[in-house]
Amino acid sequence: MDQKEKINQYNPDNDKKIRGDPYRTIFVGRLNFKTDEKRLIDSFEQYGKIRKVTIVKNIHTEKSKGYGFIEFYEERHA
Repeated sequence: MDQKEKINQYNPDNDKKIRGDPYRTIFVGRLNFKTDEKRLIDSFEQYGKIRKVTIVKNIHTEKSKGYGFIEFYEERHA
């Protein structure tokens, strides 16, 4: 199966691993490892009301992996 076929068949509404709405969520990478959720909210709330912020962390050390996700209340803000 090539990439175009995978894209055409993908339906985020049926993906059980997804929490939240993928159409209202953006990926934020290359974060400083000291960046916290409040800093992301302060940086991105100018674009719209934020529903949830998640910074991905190592499960053992609880240190940031340098990326995260921001879910907005409205799709157009993402």
